[in-house]
Amino acid sequence: PGVPDWLPPAVSVHSGDWKLIRLFHAGAKGTHRHLLFNLKEDLGEKQNLAAREPERVVELDALIETFLRDTKAVVPLPNPAFDPSKYRREDEGRAKPRPAARTRPAADDAADPRLKGWKARGCAADVKDGIVTLNGSDGTPFLGVGAGVSGPATVAFRIRGDAGGSGKVEWLQPGAAPKAEHTVPYTIKAGAWQTVTLRLPADGPLGIFRLYLPAARQPVDIDWIGLTPDAGASRRWDF
Repeated sequence: PGVPDWLPPAVSVHSGDWKLIRLFHAGAKGTHRHLLFNLKEDLGEKQNLAAREPERVVELDALIETFLRDTKAVVPLPNPAFDPSKYRREDEGRAKPRPAARTRPAADDAADPRLKGWKARGCAADVKDGIVTLNGSDGTPFLGVGAGVSGPATVAFRIRGDAGGSGKVEWLQPGAAPKAEHTVPYTIKAGAWQTVTLRLPADGPLGIFRLYLPAARQPVDIDWIGLTPDAGASRRWDF
């Protein structure tokens, strides 16, 4: 049978068809409590035979005691704050409800094939007629992608924002912590399409490349993004 979802501190021993579980200090006045099962007849461990087979309990518990002594095992001590009136023995071994798996909000969905490998974080992304429209939902919305190029390099992108403002690009090199010198700021004017070109003074692989939007809560349109290393093949994303 599977391991119970929950059980007090315990140890068990097998001998032939029999299995004994010692529940430390779970009996009356802090004594140990025992569960005894005949695995040949009760593989699911549904019927506790400890009360019916007291001599077998003593015999198998002696094996446990010898093992704990010989191995100098650390064993639990009674809890002086334990309140027996609040203890529910019927819950032993019963599976507890598990919280539902957390899902990423739709605004952060990274699986949209229209983004061509880019991942939207802190913003909702929509693609129409070759233009990515991003609407920020928190203070630091960005698009991120595995750069696939090494620096030094140049990034260029065609962008438009209703309100304009300042943003930045950032690269996170493999195995390295984020660094202030791995960011380059940019500014766009309100309304019109603009091509922004930035020099990336990176040394080695760019790793993860992020394009932070110029404002958190304004629609921003991006037509294309290109990464051009000083050496090696360029990458360009036309949405």
